[in-house]
Amino acid sequence: MASSTTATSNTSKKSARKSTPSSRRVWTPEEELTLVDGLKELCVNGWRGDNGTFKHGYFYEIETLHECSSS
Repeated sequence: MASSTTATSNTSKKSARKSTPSSRRVWTPEEELTLVDGLKELCVNGWRGDNGTFKHGYFYEIETLHECSSS
């Protein structure tokens, strides 16, 4: 009985892995450069928390920086 549970568990893990690559976003070199530059700027401007992660709202700031650099 335990082997059927293990087989089901392994099957669901495999199907989950198969769906992951298709849902991943591929960044263009320009987008990636904008993202990295924006994250560096946020670090300099104090958007990093004490635990090494970015503070709430950082992605909105990245989007704003991206819009400014695009126009």
